[in-house]
Amino acid sequence: MVKKRFKLYSLAKYANLEVVMESQYLSAGAHQAKLLAKFEKNKNYIKNQSIALKAVSAFIMLFMPFLSLIIYSDITKELEIFPISLEGTIIVFSSFIGVFYFLLMLYIILFGLFTTSSLMSGNAFKWLQTLPFSKKEIRKLGFMTLFRSQNVMIIMMIISFPIAMLIMTQNILTFFFSLISSFLITMFSMSLLIIIGEKFSHLFSERSKKSNILRVISLLGYFIIAFSTGILLNLGFSVLQLLINTFRLNFPSEGLVILLSLIPIPFAPGFLVGLSLTAGQVPLFFWISTIIGIFIFAFITYLMYLVAIRSLKTISTTEEGYKKIKKTKLKTSKEIVIEVKSLSPVKAYIRKDLIASTKDYQSLIFILMPIVYPLIMLFSLQVPISSNVSSPISIMILWSIIIGVIQFIPLLLVGGLLSIEESGSSILASLPIIPRDQAKAKIILMLTVHSISLILMTVILTLQTQSVIILILLLGSLPLAWTFLLLVFEMKIALFSKMKYRYVLEEVKKRHKILRWISILGAELGLYFMILIIGFSLFVSLGIMNAIIMIVLIGMASLILLIYSFTKMFPKIDQMSFYETGGYLRKQPIIGSIAILLLFIGFPFLGVFLEIFLLLPWIVSLPYASALFVEFFLIEGFLIFLFLYIVPKGLKIPSKNELFKQYTNEIGISKIKPLGRNLLAGFGFFVIFSIVVLVGANLLGEFLFLPEFLFRNPNPYLTGLASLGWFIWIFMLRPGIWEEVAFRGISIPMLLKKYGNFTVIVVSGILFGLAHSFNLILVGLGWASPINVLYQVIYTTFIGFSLGYTFIKTKSLIPCMLYHYLIDTIGLALINTQINNAFVLGLYLICFIGIIPSILNILFLKLISPLWKEKI
Repeated sequence: MVKKRFKLYSLAKYANLEVVMESQYLSAGAHQAKLLAKFEKNKNYIKNQSIALKAVSAFIMLFMPFLSLIIYSDITKELEIFPISLEGTIIVFSSFIGVFYFLLMLYIILFGLFTTSSLMSGNAFKWLQTLPFSKKEIRKLGFMTLFRSQNVMIIMMIISFPIAMLIMTQNILTFFFSLISSFLITMFSMSLLIIIGEKFSHLFSERSKKSNILRVISLLGYFIIAFSTGILLNLGFSVLQLLINTFRLNFPSEGLVILLSLIPIPFAPGFLVGLSLTAGQVPLFFWISTIIGIFIFAFITYLMYLVAIRSLKTISTTEEGYKKIKKTKLKTSKEIVIEVKSLSPVKAYIRKDLIASTKDYQSLIFILMPIVYPLIMLFSLQVPISSNVSSPISIMILWSIIIGVIQFIPLLLVGGLLSIEESGSSILASLPIIPRDQAKAKIILMLTVHSISLILMTVILTLQTQSVIILILLLGSLPLAWTFLLLVFEMKIALFSKMKYRYVLEEVKKRHKILRWISILGAELGLYFMILIIGFSLFVSLGIMNAIIMIVLIGMASLILLIYSFTKMFPKIDQMSFYETGGYLRKQPIIGSIAILLLFIGFPFLGVFLEIFLLLPWIVSLPYASALFVEFFLIEGFLIFLFLYIVPKGLKIPSKNELFKQYTNEIGISKIKPLGRNLLAGFGFFVIFSIVVLVGANLLGEFLFLPEFLFRNPNPYLTGLASLGWFIWIFMLRPGIWEEVAFRGISIPMLLKKYGNFTVIVVSGILFGLAHSFNLILVGLGWASPINVLYQVIYTTFIGFSLGYTFIKTKSLIPCMLYHYLIDTIGLALINTQINNAFVLGLYLICFIGIIPSILNILFLKLISPLWKEKI
């Protein structure tokens, strides 16, 4: 008999591996084909997965008791300082043990549910029905398989807490009672796990509308439990603190102790251990009531065990039994009338995705997590939020945190919902599929989930803070949230699903997936930090209500731009014959130039993100000049990566499939010759600029020549550029080089392919001027005034006209870079003029810095051109 049981236990090893394989296969959803490839490639994959699941569950079951010991230690210390009555002490300790056991029950259900569901389906045991085993033996094998799948978790659950309590209390009676309670709790949990697993097995096997709804509700409950256990632990500890404070003033009665100890779940096990933890003589009737409660709990556990045995009948059903059930169903079946309703393609795709998600646990998680997890986070942070958010600045800080938290939602939704298409791609390939309809369905579903998540967060935060401004601010941020979602969606399609003549939703590019996702994440974070800086600048300069209005407008403008981009990626059916993927930025060079403008402004924020979140503790320990060098080279590295790799290789602009040498030649970096002309043009432009500026300064105001700030040591206590000191000679290399690359080297060759010279000069100059409008950030920091930023946009536009003309005629960036660099360094000392009248100041800046030098520089270039026998 023993040998036979041992044989069944050995055979359960293979049944357990098949259960693990089935549960992995079912949860893979759209990735089942990839999972099967892993099975074939790695013969030990299932075994390793089984070991990993056991290791994770063992760690949790080991971690939880020691976490509870921290709480136990805190309670003990508090009771030593502020003692309470014997009855109160018993209730506090017993409630603490009860909360812990309740959490252990939740964890054992969470970790064992879907493996048990696969076991309860009986699919893993169908092959055993070909062997000479009886129903009873197959049922025993089911028990042994369940034990083998959960053996580490079961053992750890039974012994970990008693051992932890023995270490903490040095009390053998506490250890013994903890062992009894843990054993009963474990048996009860395993029986409950089998019963719930049987229900889940039916839910995942049925294919009806009712079962789909129940499946969603069940998995939603499962998901909430998974993320709320930490909150329950904190809540339980808070309740214990409340009990201690209450019992100091109002002693509990003996009847309350007896009543609670008779409640079998979870108080009776908690009281059994709690009585042994209580110092002093415990009355006998407390022990009697607790033992009665334990016997009631043991009887309930036995009843649950019997119900669990009956639930295991599924796995012992033979093929003949299935045939009988099938025949019975056929006899009692009624005539079924099927009504076919036509739906629009978009609605059909939405329904398909929803039904597929309810049948696929992994895909459903991607839909539920964006809704559930932020809510749980807000509930867990209710106290600090409600107590610390009161002033306008704290509201803006909370807004920045919320916008940062929701950054993961687009990644989850796009990664999860787009993967659904992979499972049905072979079927869809035979149908007249319009990618636009598929994409619209995905977008509608994702926007709905994203909006529900943010609106629920808004309602909860409004109730927690009692602030109408929070309500208005977060609702006004909806367009921004949709912008992040569309950005991630379109980048995912562009990087993974670009075919030769169209974009599709299935992944067709499998290489370098990690780098592609890093690019998507980087773009999202860059946009987040850019919006964050703009938002705070608007808040400081305009006030919170005006800032909210501007945030709404910025969000709407960004959203319109991305919707326009979506319509170009997924054209209507009447436009598809004239459509091909790629080259849009080259074919629409103005849009391409705007994209370069946004990348130039937003990409350095990735360096700022890296600096703040990874390097800030190290950077602040450095001398100020050293910190400036670190920041400079960090952001410079991101700009080099942007303009020397992403732009030519990723965006493929200004031309397609160029070699690196051809790219640098087209954008004018490598065109140094004729060196004499380029140097003469650059220095000559600056000499003309200096003379005009000095004349204008003496005519319209009082010129103050203070060049010493260009040579003094960097000082962090000064504001703006004055804090840089001599480092300004290094810092200004960034705009001197990369603004010219962006607004002349890349934009102008792209624009010249569609427009004439005059149009190109005007457009590139205007974009160059608009780029300086982002200096409104300095307004928010108090380093500049809005009117001065407006003047700067105007005069840099005129400077951009002359630089654009210079690049078109010379085909080189050398004179442009040299002139730009000299203006940003020495020119700062020359334009230091005191003019009190705002109109006269505008006249000086626009005419004597922008218009007049630009006209004279163009004439100077025409004058020197014949020296090199070139027609200008």
